[in-house]
Parts: sequence; C-alpha cells; structure tokens
Amino acid sequence: MYFDSLNAFDKEFKKLFKKYKSLDTDLRRFKKLLQKNINLFVTRSTNHHAIIYTNNKRDFFVLKSRLQCRYLKSGALRIICFYFPLKNKITFIEIYFKGNK
Repeated sequence: MYFDSLNAFDKEFKKLFKKYKSLDTDLRRFKKLLQKNINLFVTRSTNHHAIIYTNNKRDFFVLKSRLQCRYLKSGALRIICFYFPLKNKITFIEIYFKGNK
C-alpha cells in the first residue's frame, strides 16, 4: 500500500507535531492499522471511522478517522484521507484537532 499526503496535511502535521511529540509514531501506527484493516474501513462506518463519500463505481473513498495520540487522553485528532482501491493508495488530506473544527 502506498501513502501520500497533500501539502496542507504536511503543514498542519508539522504544526501539531510541535505540540504533540508522539504524533510521528502515532501516524506510523495508524498507517499499519490501515494496511491491515482497510477492508473494514471501506465496508462500514463505526465510532472510530466513517465513510464520508464514495462514488457509484466505488473507485475511491473519502474516509474520516480518529487518530489516537499518546499525548492526548482521547482520540481528539481527526484524519481525512482518500483511498483508491485500484491503485492501492491512500492520500492524506487533512489532520486537525477536534476542538478547533
């Protein structure tokens, strides 16, 4: 599986990383979770992740998920990403603190 990110994601990630130093390892752990359980993410929504949008052909999905950060007690960080099943690729769009949005 290939991972990519938009410039806006990288910029916000650097800003949050200054505040929460474990964010780098937390994102790596999240990527491993996505690789193992991507079929679960795209088949149904749960409390921890949701399918925001998909087209009729199911060529791509827009997913929103909670990111567990060790510096925070709850999953207050959110990640929005594209998933392209045919390319086996995930592109991170946005990361944000739930209290700010």
